[in-house]
Amino acid sequence: MQVDAGGTVAITSPISGAGGLTKTSPGNLRLTHASSSYTGATTVSAGQLTVDGLIASSSSVQVASGATLAGSGVVPAVSVAGNLTPRGLATGNLSLTSTSAMSVDLAADTNDRVDVAGTVQLSGPVLEPSLAHVPSVGDSFTIVDNDGSDAVSGTFADLPEGAYLIVDGARLQISYVGGSGNDIVLTAALAPTTTTVSSSVPSAVTGEPITFTATTTSEGTAVPGGTTRFLVDGDQAQAPTSVDAAGKATFTTDSLPIGETTVTAEYVGPTGFADSDESRIQSVGAAGTTTTLTVPAGPLVTGQPVSLSATVSPTSPGGGSPAGDVTFYDGDAQLGTGSVNSSGLATYVADSLSVGPQLHRQ
Repeated sequence: MQVDAGGTVAITSPISGAGGLTKTSPGNLRLTHASSSYTGATTVSAGQLTVDGLIASSSSVQVASGATLAGSGVVPAVSVAGNLTPRGLATGNLSLTSTSAMSVDLAADTNDRVDVAGTVQLSGPVLEPSLAHVPSVGDSFTIVDNDGSDAVSGTFADLPEGAYLIVDGARLQISYVGGSGNDIVLTAALAPTTTTVSSSVPSAVTGEPITFTATTTSEGTAVPGGTTRFLVDGDQAQAPTSVDAAGKATFTTDSLPIGETTVTAEYVGPTGFADSDESRIQSVGAAGTTTTLTVPAGPLVTGQPVSLSATVSPTSPGGGSPAGDVTFYDGDAQLGTGSVNSSGLATYVADSLSVGPQLHRQ
């Protein structure tokens, strides 16, 4: 039987006989009877064939490029070079070629799907899902329910196992081994993120400013928002700050102690994006110093108390205020010590100095 009519035509009576059915015109032909028994091939050359009844006795269904098979009925083995729009369609073997597309509505209650009794062959067709609601993380949608234990052969175009796709703002992950182990399932998932931490000075010295930069990406591109906080040896050193357009946040400090310190960046993503963190070890060594000795202008009288002072300064790139003690000498004879104050100054008052010119060291 050849059907050549535009618009929407519904055949509500059963179709029987040894012949087949060929649809050659635009428009939508609907088959709704539950007991058609014709045994020839079903060919959709143009327009849309909607099967809401049963044509399982047909030898096969062939859908040409540009044509569409839709519905919620029962059909035999299907080969699609055009479009497949199942609404709970049950098929025998299912084959989708590289020129085909499968459109599914992922409704909150019952989503579109194909129930396959046979093999599933995907030769790179396009998957075109749609969503009218925002799914919660973990919500899943079975779009191909594959019977038995035979694995799905092939994948949708650009969607290997575990790939992510954005559907109306929601991030879904595809699996060809979902459900009972061989079903095609889309699951609402958080986008994975990766955070890396770099240091402007991997081996710093005391008081040297160090800028830590945390960069967060998702599948190779900058995250679209979120915050990052920095911790030093487990304690918060900088409150969460928004990442910039490049997914970066920075933290600068010049007060890390000598030794090895763990600096951690913790990223908290916006809706749809996973959290991530990374730690790095920062090494800090002792900064070099210069010491300047100041003594009163002479000449001095024997037995006269003498006030000595020493100013200790860090050498670049070190910074901050040195601490510790300064030991004063009269020649090789130790006089005493003075503690360095917050201004880097240490003083000592000697009861007297030896007679003659002296070399004083600290």
